[in-house]
Amino acid sequence: MAVNRFRGGRYKIDDLRSRFQTVALDNEYQVFFSLNDSVSNEAIRLGIDRRFLTEDLGLYAADAVLPGSSFGDIEVAGDRQGITERNAFSRIYDDVTFSFYIDRNYEVLRFFESWIQFINPLYSSVELGVAKNQIMKFNYPDDYKCEMVITKFNKDLKGSIREIGFANGLTSDRDQISYRFFRAWPLSLASTPVSYQGMNILRCNVTFRYDRYIVSEVTYPRKPLAGDTIRGITEFNNSAVSGDFSGKVKPTTPDVDTGNNDTETGPQPPIDQGRELPTESGGDRLREDLAIWALSNQQMIDNRNRAPSNLKSQDAILQQAREEYPPGSAQRQQLLDKARNQYNYKGSF
Repeated sequence: MAVNRFRGGRYKIDDLRSRFQTVALDNEYQVFFSLNDSVSNEAIRLGIDRRFLTEDLGLYAADAVLPGSSFGDIEVAGDRQGITERNAFSRIYDDVTFSFYIDRNYEVLRFFESWIQFINPLYSSVELGVAKNQIMKFNYPDDYKCEMVITKFNKDLKGSIREIGFANGLTSDRDQISYRFFRAWPLSLASTPVSYQGMNILRCNVTFRYDRYIVSEVTYPRKPLAGDTIRGITEFNNSAVSGDFSGKVKPTTPDVDTGNNDTETGPQPPIDQGRELPTESGGDRLREDLAIWALSNQQMIDNRNRAPSNLKSQDAILQQAREEYPPGSAQRQQLLDKARNQYNYKGSF
């Protein structure tokens, strides 16, 4: 049901006061790090305690941010006469910068330096990295990317003891919100200023980059419902992911170079990734789904400008389909029935 409101009304002062007395404050939050074995072992090798990594590190976050995101859009002109639209095509996640207090043993600073050093380690035959011929290489992303969580909560948490952190799912106690960062890594460790003028708590600013984030009680997966039609998909079937194309799956075109940008019509069944396309000399028996694709697009294939270097595969598929499923035969009719039942094909061949 749509929620529409285009006109306002008058409010009593007491009503407004009661609403704004419950706004959230920005000084109650906690940061958590879920480090993989490679990053944590690198820090432990330097003498940093494991408990410091799992418990204390997040508590030293003096300033943090709840992440934001934006969309990259593209201009679309001409779909509607006189109207220019802009539509989203990609989601862009903002980098986040956290400021950390540095403890008296400089464990916070040592940890982030070790994390950055692990991303781009130093190789040398001389210890302490003082050789002039040292080299630096990058580790694999899976080794240095970890997960992070920032939870924003209120001081008056419901109940005497409440667990703070990421727990996805709709609950009745919605007095905290958590952001979970996937595959996060330190993009930069800013220079830390020190000065004889005055005395302040030493801090370091770390900017993190990540692949994406999810929000507790907001993000959940969406799947096509039974009976829904999304781009020709009439029923969601996990067999499409496992490679079994026996169910109703989204048709795709065979992976061949067409040489132009013609729009193909009709059903486009998936290619069998475990078998090569037939060649002119024959090969394995043509799959029914490839035959459906070829026969439903035979006019397009026949009418294209011939370029043997890039259309040979499609020509071979069509030729073999015509031989194995002759016009007017029972095999051709069975193939057409399959195309109509499984791929919603409306035409004939």
